[in-house]
Amino acid sequence: VAASAVRTRVPYQLPWHYLPARLTGGASLVEQHGGANHGATALLVRVTFSDFDNVSTTLRVAPTATADEVIRSALRKHAKDDVDEQQFVLKLATGNEYVADGRTPLQRVRAVHQRLLLRSPATPVVAFVAMRRSSVGDLSAKAVQMDRAAAAYSWEFVRAAASSLHTVNHVSAFDATGLHEVPLVLRVLSVDGLTLPEAVTSVTVECALVLGTARPLATRYAEPVAVGGDVEASLTWRTWLDLGIMLPVAAPESLLLLTLVGYTKQDVELRLAAAAFAITDWARCLRTGRFRLRLFERDVELAAERGIEIEEEVPASAEGPSIFLELPVYPEPVFYPLPREDRVDRGTPSRPASGGVSSDGDNDDLAELRRHLGPASLVGAPAPVLWRQRREALALGGPSALSLVVRAAPWAEPGVADEVRFLTANLAKAVLPASAALALLSGGAGDAFVRQTAAFRIAELADDELLLVLPQLVWSLRFEPDVCAPLALLLVTRAAQSPRLVGTRLAWQLRVAIESCESPGSVLARRFVLLLLAVLANAGDRLVTCLREQLAFVSALTDVCQHVAPLRASERTLVARQLLSERRLRTPRFLPVDPRLDLGPMHL
Repeated sequence: VAASAVRTRVPYQLPWHYLPARLTGGASLVEQHGGANHGATALLVRVTFSDFDNVSTTLRVAPTATADEVIRSALRKHAKDDVDEQQFVLKLATGNEYVADGRTPLQRVRAVHQRLLLRSPATPVVAFVAMRRSSVGDLSAKAVQMDRAAAAYSWEFVRAAASSLHTVNHVSAFDATGLHEVPLVLRVLSVDGLTLPEAVTSVTVECALVLGTARPLATRYAEPVAVGGDVEASLTWRTWLDLGIMLPVAAPESLLLLTLVGYTKQDVELRLAAAAFAITDWARCLRTGRFRLRLFERDVELAAERGIEIEEEVPASAEGPSIFLELPVYPEPVFYPLPREDRVDRGTPSRPASGGVSSDGDNDDLAELRRHLGPASLVGAPAPVLWRQRREALALGGPSALSLVVRAAPWAEPGVADEVRFLTANLAKAVLPASAALALLSGGAGDAFVRQTAAFRIAELADDELLLVLPQLVWSLRFEPDVCAPLALLLVTRAAQSPRLVGTRLAWQLRVAIESCESPGSVLARRFVLLLLAVLANAGDRLVTCLREQLAFVSALTDVCQHVAPLRASERTLVARQLLSERRLRTPRFLPVDPRLDLGPMHL
């Protein structure tokens, strides 16, 4: 008689309460399988713990043995055979194999985490990443069970993604006593082969999301482009998976497993970085609120070409709810209904307008607007007037007045947010000028939909046009509510697509922004650091090498300038020429300057 533990070896694991309970802790194996003892004195039971190397064990147990006794016996046997027990415990705790031992899933995760903290930090088998939303920099060093050199960037991106999920109220960190109030925890469960210096043939990274609140989530993974057998750093933003789930409130310990399959260490880093920076970009992926969860439904052929093994999709469990899930998606601009005229706030006649009390508030507002119009500018118009006569202001000032109207909107009043989104959507249907989009991003709008619409318009610019407004876009990152905002994702993507033209300029702009922050440990400085790491990780080794050359060149020139600055004018030139000749500076392949500048030889 063979009684195998239930295995669901699929990249995307359904929550625990969907898994069928084939084994229970109280009943014996014979009773559970509906068999009879027939006078047998022992049973041969095969238990499969994990899929690391298809590890399984065969035990001789009594007919009255329960599932818990079999599991404990198998663990003890493998421990004697020098097989890592932590792998099996982790797999059991995360639901890859369901064993009813009387503990809740959260209790299992706590137990696994406490035991993993006792292991050597150099062990590259299991990695935990703990995030805290209020402080992005808090990361438990004991929790990182992975080669730091192979995943130095990855943890920054995963941590940034966790700290930027605006749908999560709080994220707690791991500690030695277990998990406390953890609505979201991103963990890399298993990493095989990352310590090898050469490229490995297959690397599997499973990211687990433990959600304690009923919040929507979607993930988009980026596929690296393989050129000549090497992984090129530029990314193709082809949708690897569009996934959205709404976990029920009644199941706070539900677990969803996501799997990435790569080929090299760099490949894994790129995928983790791209996934983390796109993890909140679910509005672009999802267009309806009802869909079916599929396993690689769109990428079966491509996965087969790349040699990725696709397991059979898990059918919907008859014991649990349907896989069809309702999701409150952020609609497209065309989905916004036209507000009824009687609901549009046009101002009340008895309300005093700016400029005096009048029985006709609309006429006074229009006169005020025309007075401030001047050369197509409404900058001086009072905010209450702009908002009450917002449609007239847009008619008079054109799309460039949208940022003024958005800035003047009383966001605290009910219905104002929907009205602003409707006005933005109407202008987006036509040609929204890039200048108007830039004004919306430069502090004129705090609404996520308005900023996303403006970022989509900026994304249509060519590389040379994008470089002209790149300093303003980097400055606009200060006003983004989240790290993984559409504008940040746009800049990282364009830098990856054009490393030499956009990537170099963006890296230097972010470096300047980091140095301009008041404190290196401020939230804004950390945001710029994370974006700079994203640019370096996604743009490739060529860009990193070029930036190192540029940085060495600029640092050497800065040292020379600082050395000769306190000297007298008669000595400054001679000393500077001597220092430059001694250092023998090598000019980088292209200098980190604005392309519009015309550089000539440096005369001393």
